[in-house]
Amino acid sequence: MPIVGFNFSKVMVEKNQKPELVKNIQVKNFFLPFGIVLFALLGFNAIPELEMIMKGNEKKFKRAIIIGVLIPIVLYAIFSFSIVGALGKNSQQIASIGLAKIITILGIFTMATAYFVSSFCLKDLYRLDYKCSKRKTIALVVFLPIVLYMILSLIQKFSFTQVLGIGGVISGGITAIIILIMHANAKKYGNRKPEYEVLSHPIIILLLSIIFIAGIIVQLLW
Repeated sequence: MPIVGFNFSKVMVEKNQKPELVKNIQVKNFFLPFGIVLFALLGFNAIPELEMIMKGNEKKFKRAIIIGVLIPIVLYAIFSFSIVGALGKNSQQIASIGLAKIITILGIFTMATAYFVSSFCLKDLYRLDYKCSKRKTIALVVFLPIVLYMILSLIQKFSFTQVLGIGGVISGGITAIIILIMHANAKKYGNRKPEYEVLSHPIIILLLSIIFIAGIIVQLLW
């Protein structure tokens, strides 16, 4: 469904493309959408689920992750440039609102599917790791996000993009730094042979951590 929606929306806007709108990119605003981009590309919680699905096919694990990362990046990039090239500064916070109603509906379904995936991961987290009861798990996974959304809607202090940005840098940036540290310690102290290995060096970890920390600071202070 996301791919169908992407192709349909691309066809709708490509006739109205204005290349000069895309060229108006300011380097000083590089970190401005940092949290939103992180939020859009978050996939940490899908790795354990993928491991369970691909049990017995561990050799294809690395390939599945790479393909699963590259496809959204390419689609998001093309979609973003298409929207900005067609609407420019008139682009809405929710890009699909500036297009036809059918695109908005497809956008809702796309966000719903992402929510379901996160819900399944959270359910396993609460049930398997924290040993929560079924009722408590349902309350935390289903009702807590709804309550938080209603509170944010009532106070009207944060915009849609601000919520995504803050959520992205907190859940994405901090989690990424923790995973980098965990990966380094696992390679140093672990004795389990992994499905595949990733190049790891203290300088790489340091540089990536600085980028994530800079993005977090900019997002929170912007």
